[in-house]
Amino acid sequence: MRKRIFVRGLFVLSIGALCLFGVTPSPAATYFSESFDSYSDNSGMFSAGWVSRNFQELFDNGDVQGTNGQPHNEGAKWGLKGDPQFPQGGRINPPDRNGGTTGGKYIISDSDNAPISDGGNPDAGYAITSPAFNCSSAAGSVYLHCSIGAILNDNDTAVFEVYVSGNNGATWNLVLQRVSPGSPLSTTANADGIHGVVDIDITAHAAGNAQVKVRFTSRANSDGWWVTVDDIVVDDINYGFNNATTLFGPEGFAGAADTIPAGWARTTAHGAGNQWQVGYLNRHTTVVAGIIGQSINRLDTTYATFESGEDGFGVTGDGADNETLTTPTINCGSFNQIFLHFDSEIAPKNEVANVLVSIDNGTTFDPAPVWTYNNYGDNDEDSTYTHHVVPVALAANQAQVKFRFLFQTAGDELYWAVDNVLVTGRNGDTAPDAPTISHANPTFTLNQAVSSQGLTGFNTTAYSTSGTGTHGRTDWQVLRVGGTTPVASGSTTTGDLTAIRINGVESPGNYVVRARHVSLQDQVAGLYGPDLAFTVGGPQFTVQRYCEDFDSLAGSLLPAASEAVGQCAGGIADLFLLGWTHTPPAGWNVDNSELRTNNGTLEWYGWSFATLEFWVDADDQDRSAFTKSLGVLAIADADEYDDCNGAAGPDNTVDAAYYTTLSSPPIAIPANEPILITFDSHYRQENPQQAEVTVSFDGGPTQQILYYCCEGDPVTGDNAGVDVQNAGIVLNVPAQPANSNMVVNWRYFTASNDWFWAIDNFCVYSEVGPGEGSSVDDWNLYE
Repeated sequence: MRKRIFVRGLFVLSIGALCLFGVTPSPAATYFSESFDSYSDNSGMFSAGWVSRNFQELFDNGDVQGTNGQPHNEGAKWGLKGDPQFPQGGRINPPDRNGGTTGGKYIISDSDNAPISDGGNPDAGYAITSPAFNCSSAAGSVYLHCSIGAILNDNDTAVFEVYVSGNNGATWNLVLQRVSPGSPLSTTANADGIHGVVDIDITAHAAGNAQVKVRFTSRANSDGWWVTVDDIVVDDINYGFNNATTLFGPEGFAGAADTIPAGWARTTAHGAGNQWQVGYLNRHTTVVAGIIGQSINRLDTTYATFESGEDGFGVTGDGADNETLTTPTINCGSFNQIFLHFDSEIAPKNEVANVLVSIDNGTTFDPAPVWTYNNYGDNDEDSTYTHHVVPVALAANQAQVKFRFLFQTAGDELYWAVDNVLVTGRNGDTAPDAPTISHANPTFTLNQAVSSQGLTGFNTTAYSTSGTGTHGRTDWQVLRVGGTTPVASGSTTTGDLTAIRINGVESPGNYVVRARHVSLQDQVAGLYGPDLAFTVGGPQFTVQRYCEDFDSLAGSLLPAASEAVGQCAGGIADLFLLGWTHTPPAGWNVDNSELRTNNGTLEWYGWSFATLEFWVDADDQDRSAFTKSLGVLAIADADEYDDCNGAAGPDNTVDAAYYTTLSSPPIAIPANEPILITFDSHYRQENPQQAEVTVSFDGGPTQQILYYCCEGDPVTGDNAGVDVQNAGIVLNVPAQPANSNMVVNWRYFTASNDWFWAIDNFCVYSEVGPGEGSSVDDWNLYE
């Protein structure tokens, strides 16, 4: 069916210029900032003035329907990641300036995670609007900065837009638009998603106005994915250019074909010819005749690129890629702030793209990337195009700096293209010293951790007086002891910037917290200081009866088998990575008697035990979002099992083949003590897949205490028919009249080529004493 594509007349289509060049004065003024970390749920965010509406509600113009007659898809409405009642938010945070992820909460519109489609109707959409803020004192430029992860779809019609109003929402001005390549709206000026921070000049719409608002919209989804937004700042800083001097470039690779510019160098894992190409146009939209998914739609006709699947000359099957492109030497010796600018267009498919820096003329490169792209989004989907401005602290005051663009894949994947490489420098705030953290008694109960107040009493040392600049904010991260990925993070931006309140720790365990200070004017971040250890125990007035984190299996892990490159699943290139086993911990049992096939991916034959690294390397698809896990975790994965021979069966309940049950050992429970079961869980829903937790006592019948099911059904399952990702789970079980032995079972069943369920950090507690708020009845399944 031909789709009607149009934009409501209320939107004034005056595209704001992205800030690329120009120098403006820098008496830094911040007119608005929002990190979303201060809100515990949507109601708190809405109380602060944010408004989330579908287009029907927004325009009040009758019953807007999708092209197939369906109403607006309420599951795709914008909301806060972390709201326990909000079905979205399982995606990872949007990227920051260095390509990592922002901390804490963010807002999201997730078309894929919603139960139905909008049918590609451009008149069906969702908007979230900021509170009004005052820019009346802005006599010069005004810029909007925000972190965005816009994962559209290479064959969809989805549209993501940013609007600004200077008159309290009476009229709106379009300042940024991104369109899926499958839409007739897509052009070389708006195609593809976003991976990083955008810097938008909104001077024409904001400067001198007292009631400015920003609006983010997502519309016209048919089979789209999601958009996430975080760390919104409106100020007068043309980031990377304010009072800056150009030290190198811009390099646009406009020379003869396959002739790299003077001073540049490239290396390859393949041999002469199969390397970074300059101006190679095989995937460029002007060659493939139109805006096409996974093509280079946004760069001009000369740029640098490496094509993994073709390696520049149609060569396939030649092994893993380890490709570098290195700049000439750049003298940054006179400036204490250095910024690397470049345009990047990349398609996600098992790829790692990094930018490294050397300060010794290329003899060594720091192993920590100054910018990274680690397959953000779902594999084999739409490209993202972003103009990046990356602060590079290591290059400050260094005279022999080189940057290296490093592209690595297992071979025969997609591409990375870069253009307009520029380096600028300025003198401004210096990085503050790393702070230490103290706490009088860093031991907490789970009640305290999950309360709205969070964990309090943490304090950092003051902002450094040895550096220049004033205190703008303090960032913090919490990690499990031995972990590398934060399980919670946030910032303090008002009041006492040395006092930290920790929210987002939802499970018992041993943790560390670290902090860094950031300057006000130039937003220069210092290093994170030393870790402070703290402990979260069980619920108040309980005794721990049993715990298992599966990490005792680390010595039993095996290398990839079916998941090895070249085999039937074939996702893991590192053949020395030890990452999985079928052997459970002592006393545990895996029952695969109902699993109807045995020829699927070996690693995922029923409940298995693997590291998060191994699991993500097999295929990401939101597996990496299980940040609460550490070490070895338990996994039931019908999606990966099906990658060999379609072994999970047809996509219906009758023929679905994947049934598997994981059972704990018998756990001794005293009489007359109510029971609490806690574990971390990571679950993606797709029909006909179901999952349940049951308990039994002394070999008796099982009792269901948790049930997940039924995509599109908000009533039947405890998951309301949607994903429950990276969640801390607390379940209650009534007291037993006599001493008994309890077995806990995790059953994953009627799954075909669906998704997965993973668990970690399992504990059982029993209530031993009275106390306010200690009753088991007060505990429920939460986020």
